[in-house]
Amino acid sequence: MTRARAPAGAENIRSYSAEGRKKRSYITRYPWRERQKKLSKKAFTPADKAARAASKVARQLTLQTAVTSVQTVIEEQALLLKEKFPAHTLQHLKTTLMQNLRVTATKREISLWNAFMFLIKEENKARGMNKKADQIAREAREEWSKMTPEEKVLRTKDAVEKLKEVREMKQLSLINVPKNAFADSRSTLASIKNQLEDLNARTGTETVLIAVRSSLQDYLPPQVFTTTPRINDLFHTLYGEPVEDYASHLEGYILSGVSKEAFGAEKAPRRMNYENFESAFTDTYGIVCEGWPLPVFQAPGNVRTREEMLALISAFEDGTARFRRLSAREMEQRAKGELHIPAVQCIKPTHSVTTPGPSSSATATSSPSAAAS
Repeated sequence: MTRARAPAGAENIRSYSAEGRKKRSYITRYPWRERQKKLSKKAFTPADKAARAASKVARQLTLQTAVTSVQTVIEEQALLLKEKFPAHTLQHLKTTLMQNLRVTATKREISLWNAFMFLIKEENKARGMNKKADQIAREAREEWSKMTPEEKVLRTKDAVEKLKEVREMKQLSLINVPKNAFADSRSTLASIKNQLEDLNARTGTETVLIAVRSSLQDYLPPQVFTTTPRINDLFHTLYGEPVEDYASHLEGYILSGVSKEAFGAEKAPRRMNYENFESAFTDTYGIVCEGWPLPVFQAPGNVRTREEMLALISAFEDGTARFRRLSAREMEQRAKGELHIPAVQCIKPTHSVTTPGPSSSATATSSPSAAAS
């Protein structure tokens, strides 16, 4: 079996993966609706009005017949799916057939009936009774039908507010299970990326999306999405690194909890320097490390044991260890030798190592041991 020869010039054609292709349509955009000019109003006679009313009823009947026939087809297709997928309910399959992906623009107000159902459910739960929604509805329908509109509002007032809190909780409250937070973030970001691709295809709008986690317990790696390579070129020009490395630095900054005051507004360090911390950070920016829990001040990547790494993480999480910026007065007194503030202060000092610095009187520890002296 021989392979088909490639057309002439095909060696110059680059093939991109599906992830590298842009969503694009080459159909020329045109107006898909026409606005008709308003016609002058015409005075109708009683006979004309009766004829228009009869025509309207006929159109409604025709429409209802057509809708019924379509619903019958959907019902038949749902029954066929039910035979193939018996684990799903018929209602679920019909809903899936009619489901459209869209961005929610409005929110429906909470109905009094839903609030009443929620109230009955909470009352049953307080009695230790766990009933399904259809059972609760049958029991509540009779009581609901006997109530006046004013009584319904009064009875469900607290339940409506509670449901609003539940809705807000589902939409905005922080997910406290890392696995659930990861799944939610991944699916939401995928939906946003698709919408940004569609937006770029329609309007040519170029976007960059960077998403990072805010807790060490989260699983989400840094997410980067761009609609044009020129954005990556800009990051190379401005920061000397690709946008992916910028996202990694952003994640580290968010996870560290360091405030902008620690670096100052006029100058900021490009990267961490553990070996020459005193000269690179304390003497230059006035930054000191307090409460370092390990015997040696070194990069976390050089920590050899799991116990030491857990101790280091725990110290920064509970606030025992932190990076602090000295005040202008403290920096001045330290430079004159009037105030001794070590660059690194250790909780349990074990040994001291003098870090190089411009001043021989400014002694700090590459290990945080000298802090306690």
